[in-house]
Amino acid sequence: MKIALLTNGTNGGGAAVAAFRMFKALKKKGLKVDLFSPQAHLLEPGVIELLSESQQKAYTRSKHLRYWFFKRFLQRSNFTSEFSASSKGLGFNWADKLHDYDIIFLHWINHGFLSMKDIEDLHALGKPIVWHLHDLWAITGGCHYPGNCHRYVDKCFNCPALVFQGENDRSKEIWRLKRELAQTHKTTFVGASRWIANIATGASISRKAGKVLSIPNPIDTDKYTPGNKKEARKALNIPEDSFVLLFTAANIHDRRKGFELLYRALKICHEKGYLPKKTRLLIAGKSKNDYSSFPYAPISLGLIDSEDEMIKLYQASDVFVIPSIQDNLPNTVVEALSCGTPVCGFKTGGIPEMVIPNETGILSNSAEASNLARALRDIAESDLASMSSKARQLALETYSEQVVAGQYQALFQELIG
Repeated sequence: MKIALLTNGTNGGGAAVAAFRMFKALKKKGLKVDLFSPQAHLLEPGVIELLSESQQKAYTRSKHLRYWFFKRFLQRSNFTSEFSASSKGLGFNWADKLHDYDIIFLHWINHGFLSMKDIEDLHALGKPIVWHLHDLWAITGGCHYPGNCHRYVDKCFNCPALVFQGENDRSKEIWRLKRELAQTHKTTFVGASRWIANIATGASISRKAGKVLSIPNPIDTDKYTPGNKKEARKALNIPEDSFVLLFTAANIHDRRKGFELLYRALKICHEKGYLPKKTRLLIAGKSKNDYSSFPYAPISLGLIDSEDEMIKLYQASDVFVIPSIQDNLPNTVVEALSCGTPVCGFKTGGIPEMVIPNETGILSNSAEASNLARALRDIAESDLASMSSKARQLALETYSEQVVAGQYQALFQELIG
């Protein structure tokens, strides 16, 4: 059995990171798998860059220009998610590149990697296609997270993400193409969370396309481990007796990540005395914010590219805070659990599957700053040592490479007979 995993990138975003981790987990399981990507910042045997260095530069410029143009002129500024038209792809002859493979394993393929025509060509190869859902793009008319819109259940049109809306707008065209493929070709959709798999089960595209199930993203539990908190804090110049909160996001300005809610929640905590006086906030991620008005003396660390540095942040922290208002199965939560760091946030997306109330963390029912403030108060008063132990155990039992790769191995074997 030979697997072709297709993904746009190997790092730089949650889906790319998760896809590369899946590739490594399958390899460790002994499966023959190659990863195809336009460009890959993490190269090792089995990773196949589809573009030369000069082609990658042109591809990156074109990708960024199209993204800027669409966001500036075609997508509504108040829409919290991204919309991908996928009208342009690399346009390879996939029959030549993938004829030796038994399974086509799709991950995040937007931003100019695969067009709708490319996806149609992949189906024409007649091989089983498994699509790991990092978001909902595969089953909508173009948005990655639909928010409060549910048109994808029947058919997409008059899209709230688009400036030019109507009965036959761009979302209707993309939905129609995906629907036609679903009616003629079987695809196995795998949600990274049960939440996203449940949505796919009811969507007009995926409910006719084939099987829908849930298998999570893996984590290397031998690398992401609990560590010496004292040493980790010493490296960050944080007093050992501090109560440390950690927030991280690739782009802090992404409204789905809820950083504004965290800011307001911390102000409430400070005003009401919900948290210890020696509370410190660590902030990791790309940002232009000025944190001088923040309570709890935040330490802005910028974008962290090193896994080892990120692990030290989890190990230094008492609580990982994730105030996302919509998310699938965040890598950061899996990482925190594996490092034994309890989690605090909202009951949104796939997060409630990962955070067991009062065991691996505390979640608020609704995405409001006052509720998050109370959740932070409650977790600060909890038995964090017990939570840490249970968080680590959950990661080992549910998200370890061996467990996740084993589930995928069984699925692949079922599909090829």
